[in-house]
Amino acid sequence: MKLIIIFAICLSFIQCTSKTSEDEPYTFDKVRQISLQNMEYPDIIGIGMQLVQIDSLLIINDFHGDSLLNVYDPGRHAIKKRLISKGSGPDDMSSPLDISLCNDKLYILSRPLFKFAYIPKDQVLAPHPLMYGHTQLPQMSDRFLPLNDSLFVFSGMWEQRYALYQKHKADSLQTFGDYPAFWAEEKDIPAMVKAMFHQCEMVKHPKKNLFASASNYVLEIFSFDPTGKELPHLEFRKKLGNYEYTFSSGEMISAKRKESSDPRVLRICCSEKYLYLLREVKDNENQMEICVIDWEGKPVELLKADKRITTLIIHEAQHKGFCLADNPECMLYAFDI
Repeated sequence: MKLIIIFAICLSFIQCTSKTSEDEPYTFDKVRQISLQNMEYPDIIGIGMQLVQIDSLLIINDFHGDSLLNVYDPGRHAIKKRLISKGSGPDDMSSPLDISLCNDKLYILSRPLFKFAYIPKDQVLAPHPLMYGHTQLPQMSDRFLPLNDSLFVFSGMWEQRYALYQKHKADSLQTFGDYPAFWAEEKDIPAMVKAMFHQCEMVKHPKKNLFASASNYVLEIFSFDPTGKELPHLEFRKKLGNYEYTFSSGEMISAKRKESSDPRVLRICCSEKYLYLLREVKDNENQMEICVIDWEGKPVELLKADKRITTLIIHEAQHKGFCLADNPECMLYAFDI
């Protein structure tokens, strides 16, 4: 009898420990302040959506403007090129765009048009850069991540959280992954509502077959088969904060976060060593935090910024980051890491 009781206590302890590690948001022993240096960007940025670095150049994804992508040289403080006209022509797109660099291609998705193409990296500064690989995606797709030149992951409005797409195989869309259910009432909420609330952004490890996904309150890390024969495998999942939301699931699907919820994670970027999660600060909308996490999901440090950063990228080799921040207009900054 004594042995059975000890076994039951040990089993209960193991279960509680496992639950706590996944269900409890991160805490950080190391916290430091970062200083943002104004890059003196020579033009107005409407609503900065993303930053992508190509060699020494920055690509600024701007929601507004006749050109949706601006190629900026931070060393010369000069705009070198404007890309992607807003419109309905064959090489035009509608904002917001989702952009991602993979190998030698800058991939571009027009989210409202479900229109997908790429510009070769070496043509970004060409007089008349051309777009290739025009693809019309299913109308349920949203954000995307190229794993290689033929394999892509999409988030969207599906019964499962993600879809794997092989570029050269028709009807190759395979869905995978469960929606989070860290809120006790969430298990009975329709999948389409959870898809609306847990919209995510994804990044790929620069060298390993790993990618990470972050929504407002959940971080996931997957391994993947670069041939696409196997669906990605969930390696790690973590709740990033406590949350609740109201929703409707009739003809119009909506999900609205309750004010009692914790601050949200708004962006994710990565380097070879770390993931960087951009998080709001409780009771101060003019400041932000950057949660630094390793690729095993372990907390490293918390960086604090005194401006409202909206998006960022990290250049680990240069020990530098770039970000867009509202001050109150959208401006470009650099910071040391």
